[in-house]
Amino acid sequence: MAYDRGGCKDNKAALVGLLSLFLVALVNGVNGAGEDHGSSNADIKTLYCTISGTVDFIFGNAAVVLQNCKILVRKPKPKQPCPITAQGRMESDEPTGIVLQNCTISSDPDYYPVRHTSKSYLGRPWKQYSRTVVMQSQIDDLIQPEGWLPWNGDFALNTLYYTEFDNRGPGAAKENRVKWKGIKQITAKEAINFTPSLFIHGDSWIKNTGISYTGALMKI
Repeated sequence: MAYDRGGCKDNKAALVGLLSLFLVALVNGVNGAGEDHGSSNADIKTLYCTISGTVDFIFGNAAVVLQNCKILVRKPKPKQPCPITAQGRMESDEPTGIVLQNCTISSDPDYYPVRHTSKSYLGRPWKQYSRTVVMQSQIDDLIQPEGWLPWNGDFALNTLYYTEFDNRGPGAAKENRVKWKGIKQITAKEAINFTPSLFIHGDSWIKNTGISYTGALMKI
């Protein structure tokens, strides 16, 4: 499944709206036309794909694991920051979040020359209890050392749940990451909870689709 958003370069909102749970093969475009005009929603539970976009292009509130995906940041408007995720969990007990596992986060060729002026981040908190996990992924040198971007002032910085586990690549170094209260350091035992088998109960339904996946932590 392909989505061409190439003509919608002026709007800020996301390309892929994770407002429910979904399965799709390919999502590719510059940016969406906004939450109400052209964002993509569906109904299953996981995503194996190539995703490209500019600002908040993986967003919403669902339990989602994006495994083995290629995530490309594309060239935005001049000096516009490029946070990749904007997760929208509104209550602390919601079983939702965005998990990137064994993904490759890199630059589209048109973006790479402007990566120092239109800076990229793993995400920012759209809602009070935003939760995003990036684990066992290749992070290229486009991601800023801070890693994460505030939404507005100190909104949600104490209540969000952001963590990085067992990543690799030049953008994966955590020494200069932001020190917000909501930034978590997790162990392998804790990271298991964000794998497909546990976080989205994938063993009960993914096998029936015939799609190859890894339910646990990967041996990389």
